Amino acid sequence: MSTIPELRWNDSGLPPYGRLPTLAVPSDAAPDDWLDEATYKPWLAKMLELFSRVLWPVCDLQNKSWRGDAVATMERLTLADLDLLQRIRQPRARLIDTLPVSPLRHLACPPHRVFFEGEDVGPAKTVEWLRFYDREANKDLILDAIPVLMSRGMSRKAPTAMIYWFKQQLQRPRPYQTSLLLALDITYQAATTALHPSMVSGHSLAGIGALMGVMERCALDQVPLSPAIVQYLLDFGDRRVMAGVHYPSDNLASWILALDLCDHAVAPAVRRQVKQQVWHAIRDQSVVYSRIAEHVRDHRDSPFAAALKELQLRGKSKPAE
Repeated sequence: MSTIPELRWNDSGLPPYGRLPTLAVPSDAAPDDWLDEATYKPWLAKMLELFSRVLWPVCDLQNKSWRGDAVATMERLTLADLDLLQRIRQPRARLIDTLPVSPLRHLACPPHRVFFEGEDVGPAKTVEWLRFYDREANKDLILDAIPVLMSRGMSRKAPTAMIYWFKQQLQRPRPYQTSLLLALDITYQAATTALHPSMVSGHSLAGIGALMGVMERCALDQVPLSPAIVQYLLDFGDRRVMAGVHYPSDNLASWILALDLCDHAVAPAVRRQVKQQVWHAIRDQSVVYSRIAEHVRDHRDSPFAAALKELQLRGKSKPAE
C-alpha cells in the first residue's frame, strides 16, 4: 500500500498517489489492433488533455503541482465519488454481496464478491465463470472461443502499457488514501492489483477491451452475442467500484477511452456496429453508469456532468472513418 507523501502541492490539498511500486515500463507503441500508428501519440495527448479538463488534472511531479482545468474540481469530484462509494457499499444494500443481474443466471452463481476475488488474481482463472451468467450457453463456445476472444481484446485493444501510461500521468490517489486524508469512513476489499494510481481503471478498460474483441468477431461472423456475456464483461470493471478499490469516475474515464478506441482499433467494416453495441451496453447494463447518471440528474452542479456528457457524445457520434 502506498503512503500519502508529505509534500506541499501548489494547487490543491490533495496529494498524488505517492511512491509507485515496480510497474511494467509503459510502452509508447500503439495497441496491436490500432489501424494507423501515426495517430496514436496525438490521440494519447488529446485524451489526456480531455481528462485534465473534465475529470482529473495531470500530475507535474517535478514542480509538485497539478495541471488542467480539473484542478478546480478535483476535491468536489473526490467527495462525490466517495459519497457514491458509501451508497454502493452501505451494509443494507452492499452490491458486492449481491448476485449478478442476468436472466440466464445459473442457480449456483456466487455473489459479486467471489468473482471480484478471482478477478483480482487475473482473468485467466475466471473465464469459465461466464457459465454462471449464462446457464444455457454452449459449453464449447464458453470454454474455448469466447475466452480466446476476451484475452485478445484485453491485450490488443486495451493493453496494460497504455493503461499504466494514463495512471502515471494522472497519479490519482486511491479511495483508501483520500478517505483517510479527508477523515471519511470508507470500507474497501483487499486487492493485490490496487497498488498503483486509481485513474484509469485497468479492470474496467480491460473488460471493455475484451467486449470489443468479442463483439468485433461476432459482428464479422454475423453471430449473435448473449447479453449475459456482455453483462459479465461490464461487471468485470463495475466490481472494482463495488469493492471500493476504484472511484465511479475511474470507470467513467475508462469508458470514454473505450469508445474512442473503437474509432481506431476495430475493423472498419463493423466499427459503427461495435461502437454502438459498446455504448448501449455501458448505458443500459452498467450499475456504476446508472449511479453516475442518477447523480447528474439529482445534482445541478454534479462534478460528473462534464465527463458524462463527453461519454454520451461519443456514444451518439458516428465512428471516425
